[in-house]
Amino acid sequence: MDTARISRSSKTFSRILLGLGALLGVVSASFALSEDAEGQVNLFGLLFLFIAVPLVSLFFSLYALQPRGLQINWLDWLLKPVSSTRTVKDIQAVMQQASVKGYGRYWFIYQAQIFYLAFYAACALTYLVILTFSHVAVSWSSTLFAAEDFLPYLQLFASPWYFWQAAQPSTELLACTNQARLGCSEWHWWLYVFAALLAYGLIPRCFLWFFTHFQFYRQLKKDEHSRHSQLPQQERQPPPRRAPNPGNAAIVNAIASPYLLIIWDSVPGVVQQYLAQQLPPAKRVVQSAKLSAAEVKNEGEQSVVILTRGSQPPMKALKDYVQQLPSFPNQMVLPLDWDDQRLVSVAPGYLNMWQRVLSSLPGWAILQTQEAP
Repeated sequence: MDTARISRSSKTFSRILLGLGALLGVVSASFALSEDAEGQVNLFGLLFLFIAVPLVSLFFSLYALQPRGLQINWLDWLLKPVSSTRTVKDIQAVMQQASVKGYGRYWFIYQAQIFYLAFYAACALTYLVILTFSHVAVSWSSTLFAAEDFLPYLQLFASPWYFWQAAQPSTELLACTNQARLGCSEWHWWLYVFAALLAYGLIPRCFLWFFTHFQFYRQLKKDEHSRHSQLPQQERQPPPRRAPNPGNAAIVNAIASPYLLIIWDSVPGVVQQYLAQQLPPAKRVVQSAKLSAAEVKNEGEQSVVILTRGSQPPMKALKDYVQQLPSFPNQMVLPLDWDDQRLVSVAPGYLNMWQRVLSSLPGWAILQTQEAP
């Protein structure tokens, strides 16, 4: 899978996590700030959501950054129920390649931070909206502990914002808000909770997101550079395209018009430009993702051409698709390969692989134009 497709699939997954995190953040903050029968908000619920949950998730994120701290196979297992969609297949391919290349942990933590940032940003927004447009009283009560018992823990958690005196807890503040006694101002508690949200929820996630984003895309650039460094040697020694091994599919250089063009996956503009220059206009152009093989009809075409990525042979899926197609006088697969800016040669190994695959499909050949890259 090339760098552009990995980046595109990662951004798609990021948008899914962004929406999911924002939705859960609004729901969680609304639930934590909901009043009980006496019109009060439980302080412990706020501390759990804005201190306990961020600290635990931050610990797991830091642990997962260790070289042997994370295996993302379980995430692939979670996606299996919805793996029939093309988007999920691309995401699974990204996870597999990232795991093989050794930077799977950066990709996973990078995606996790997007979820957490969306979650806590939504929590902060919900928090500010509720406090702005309604009066909420905060209280606490405990059977086992008094105010002096857990004040040291609250002060410990408040260490990151020691310079913000208005957001520091005190014995008087705890005693005042114990069971929401009359005449007590809870404003300092709201400052304390908001400071915890910033210190444990948002700020560490921003640093982790920046670090893992940098590491992930740095590794992608290294892989792309390594891939490009091998291309000149492959191009200097191209395979003999007109002398296939016995038993392999034939290689042809012409199309009998009119013909049907089936695009197996989305292609960039450089491929569309190449098709316009090297092939005659197709009578029809369809996407395999939008039109199943059973729905394809022969409307008088002499040929059918399936355009696919040469370096990513969809073996079983393509075989199943081809076997369901109606019969055409000429049946061809056009494997092409490309990077972000240009077409590149299909590696000899991939071309031979395509010949072996199509040899098991009677009547199918490989199309290579006279000026193939």
